[in-house]
Amino acid sequence: MNRADTHRKRLRVYAAIFMGAGILQGLAALIIFTGESEVAPSEALGHAMAGLIYFFCGLMAWHGSRAACLAILFWVLTFGLVEIVVEGLDTNATRNVIQLLIFGGLALRMCVNAFLYWRAVHNDETAELVGRPWVRLAGWIVVLPISAFLLVGVLASVLPGNVSFNIVSGSDIDAEQLAWMRQENLLDAEERPLLFYSDGFFSIKEDGNLLTDKYLGSWWQESDGELVSAWIRLGAICKVEPSEANSDFRLSAYAAYSVDDREPVVFWLPKGDPLHQAFIERIGYLNARHTNAELSTACEEGRSPDWSRVAKLNGLPGGAIEAHEISRSILNWLRGEEYLLTGEEPLWLSSTASFDLEEGGVLMSDSYFGGWWQESGVTDSVWFAHGGICEIEILAEESNDITTRYRASGPGNENYLSFSLPAGTERTEQRIALLRQVTSERQTSEQAEACATGVTNTDAEDRDEEADSARVIDN
Repeated sequence: MNRADTHRKRLRVYAAIFMGAGILQGLAALIIFTGESEVAPSEALGHAMAGLIYFFCGLMAWHGSRAACLAILFWVLTFGLVEIVVEGLDTNATRNVIQLLIFGGLALRMCVNAFLYWRAVHNDETAELVGRPWVRLAGWIVVLPISAFLLVGVLASVLPGNVSFNIVSGSDIDAEQLAWMRQENLLDAEERPLLFYSDGFFSIKEDGNLLTDKYLGSWWQESDGELVSAWIRLGAICKVEPSEANSDFRLSAYAAYSVDDREPVVFWLPKGDPLHQAFIERIGYLNARHTNAELSTACEEGRSPDWSRVAKLNGLPGGAIEAHEISRSILNWLRGEEYLLTGEEPLWLSSTASFDLEEGGVLMSDSYFGGWWQESGVTDSVWFAHGGICEIEILAEESNDITTRYRASGPGNENYLSFSLPAGTERTEQRIALLRQVTSERQTSEQAEACATGVTNTDAEDRDEEADSARVIDN
């Protein structure tokens, strides 16, 4: 047997090994696709594509293709290194390194024998290159597109800020991704992310499913590039059900139904992910923790809840209340946020916040009148020292049989506050009358002149100098 035959036979042994490896990868993908494995279907794509590359490159190598041998070596090294980089030094690190050394060694020896085979044929006039040229060429029709697709996926998985193929805990979310979520108002400043999954290929901007300590939601990018999101408050979820219509072979879709009959929030999780079931269970646990008797009863009876009762069960005012009705915990919160200063006494408070007082409220004290609101997770406020309000008017177009809409304005309407109080009640009339009376009694000549001319005094009446000039408080 001449040298060419020796290297050809060795080359074909290694080629057969990788063709066999490709067949095994394909079988693994088939098992996952048919639902007989708990491995995530996204991994099945990897198995299937790797199997195709190994099989067709092995077939081309069998017919003497040196380039196919190099392609196998490249992908063996790439797959092995990516697994080590992505998974890190965990319990699978030793296994990944051993696999890389074994298959990398086989691929390297196959490449060496391929080149020695061609060299021996070139140097020996009696030797012939055994193999079909059309197989060596036709194989690239399959291998090149798959390699291009896989290469893009590999780059997407290892570059900074990459999209994880798995569900990740809040502490493992990339810092740049968290910053983007807050920038796009998908995550409030004080909100804590717990679990996150994105089906985006290059960026989480394409798609995201997020569970925080307050909300469950998802976002996606429309065909025109517009970012759309849907959210539901934990505590207000009646049920979470699988949505078969929105599921596919890789992802399970779920619909979270709200107590107030809004459209359900649909979110997606990868099948077979280790945190898949934990994500669903965490929703149930947190929702049960944040709900109360009124919300639970409303869900059971299929009716809209009494939000005033929901608020009161959560220790909140649930409407307008007098000073003696303000609980110690609310007083402590007001003082902690410096909405009620030391030595300042409250006169009345109004808030229809259901879960947290940060949602919004209006407060009249013996020194100030103002309100606060929460917008995109950031709480802001507007305050007037007594005497600083120029006009208190009823906004008839925004009022109804349940609430009356008011607007308190400063000089030149540069600073104003819109708020609501219960309509047609004696207590509402008394509260507005008290505000008008105190404003009239406390207004200095300088403040009266500012109201008449519309020129704001340099000594701003706004307790919060950075507050926006126009705000609406839904109370």
